Amino acid sequence: MQAGAPGQPLVVLTPAWDDVFGYRALVDALPDAFRVVALSAAEMPADDLVTTIEALGDAFERVLLDEATDDLDRPITVLGWSTGGVAAYELAARLDRSGATVDQVAMVDTFFPGAEQHLWSNRWWKYKSLLTPAAFADEVTTTVKRRSKKYAEAIGKRLLLLAGTAVPDAPERTSTGGVPLEAFSYRPTRQGVPVVMYAATTTNPARTYEGWQTVADVEVVPIVGRHRGFQSIMAADRVHHIADDVAARLRRDAGSTSDTD
Repeated sequence: MQAGAPGQPLVVLTPAWDDVFGYRALVDALPDAFRVVALSAAEMPADDLVTTIEALGDAFERVLLDEATDDLDRPITVLGWSTGGVAAYELAARLDRSGATVDQVAMVDTFFPGAEQHLWSNRWWKYKSLLTPAAFADEVTTTVKRRSKKYAEAIGKRLLLLAGTAVPDAPERTSTGGVPLEAFSYRPTRQGVPVVMYAATTTNPARTYEGWQTVADVEVVPIVGRHRGFQSIMAADRVHHIADDVAARLRRDAGSTSDTD
């Protein structure tokens, strides 16, 4: 996503509901000197469906080992937004076993597998974030749209039933944000790579991220904003907070590497 200069690269992994272009604002906010390599999960018609984080880690590792060997000559930082952070953690462990050096895993509001429901159900943290007029207006607009769609669907279904039309039941949900539910059975194991967590203030770190603290040394960096949407911490008008911190860490790690070369 950005050629940059020779040095420590930043590898970003696709989040669940988006492609890697969701990182465009972050890359634009980083200095041009930083190299950014993006890995995207793409399903080809002839391929088996990737249903586990381990399989996703296999795929990402193969790409890096086969096509980005020059980037692995230096210590790297792996960054993932949302479920991309889970994949980043698994990829870091695999690269470490392959002999590459991963200085850090950066997670952007990444839930611990099995705790993803807190992104939707933790109402107190969500509603206390509405104390500013702009946030409240945004929430009202979003709620009205969602409720209107829900009621329209219910009325439409009732009219079809009254007209004698058979309405099939909704299919069983097999994915969350585009990630197969099987992937959430993944349980991370302890590894030596430090983790920095950029935590949206509208979610509860104690409930959502405490699982990560059982398997890694986690530094939590609160960022004002939401997981996604107009006030996402990765939105263009907010992402500079993350970009500045990432850049400072990359400069620090690059300096440490130079001192030991």
